[in-house]
Amino acid sequence: MSKPLRLAMPHTAGFIDALREAFGAPQIDQAIRAGIEGQPTFWACENGREIGTRATPPGASYTADQCLAATLPKQPRDNP
Repeated sequence: MSKPLRLAMPHTAGFIDALREAFGAPQIDQAIRAGIEGQPTFWACENGREIGTRATPPGASYTADQCLAATLPKQPRDNP
């Protein structure tokens, strides 16, 4: 049986093989299947071919100062 994606994406296939060896095929295969089904758990691109679902970019970002400023309680002012 021919594996066209494995032939079209040899670097990706090698990386996936290494992941399967390191973490176990069931976990990696599950992540790949979920990515193919639309979940952002797996995405790969090589030689103009794409498979899986890209992760969604964050909707907003804030600096630590902005987060702290929004959560600090207001201090009462002293009236001389």
